[in-house]
Amino acid sequence: MIDSRVLLAAGAASLLLPFAGPSPAEIPIRVHISNLAGAPLPILEKARKEAARVFESAGVPMEFCDRSPTQEFIFDPHKTPTDVFLRLLPESLSSKFCKRGSVLGFAQPVGERQFRYVASIFYRRVWTAAKEAGLNPGVILGHVMAHELGHLLLGPDAHSSRGMMRCPWHADELTAAVQGRLIFRPEEVERMQEQVAARVAAAHGRRAPFPAANAQLPAGGTSRSLFHGAR
Repeated sequence: MIDSRVLLAAGAASLLLPFAGPSPAEIPIRVHISNLAGAPLPILEKARKEAARVFESAGVPMEFCDRSPTQEFIFDPHKTPTDVFLRLLPESLSSKFCKRGSVLGFAQPVGERQFRYVASIFYRRVWTAAKEAGLNPGVILGHVMAHELGHLLLGPDAHSSRGMMRCPWHADELTAAVQGRLIFRPEEVERMQEQVAARVAAAHGRRAPFPAANAQLPAGGTSRSLFHGAR
């Protein structure tokens, strides 16, 4: 989870370093984006490229697909364990989920499912924070996307003292982001690749890792939201 206040300490470096990633996996993770916030396509396209580059460097290729903002995509019966969903929320919804304006996104389980698959970003907050810091909104959005999607592949206790999953980010992380150097740590890469392998195996096995939409939590269970900061 990321706090926008750290963006103000970052410089405006914008030159991305050359990148040569590994060959794509047989079945990539498909990220279905619902642009509820109406983010401009150039910003969204830049963000997709940044997030894809970060995950490709970790050996986890991702395919980004756009979804209609009005489509009921979360409970799509055709999804597989290799499908994950990313919502860009407008400020009207952002304030309902989290009133703290510095919180930029969260990952949230839906019911009690085998794999986490829904993440949300407060788009206007990301855009405002990037502009105030003199940074490219598409670059920052892409790295926020990578961080939140990282929670889906790393689990609830994924925050780190450094790198992509650090919380909060400081000037060093933002400088690394605009230079293309903010990536996952080796141990995180290993965990994510194991998670992807499990998802692919489940998809090939035609298992049912996603219970019905009205699935109930077990007695005493809780649905835990991973907000980047206090609500």
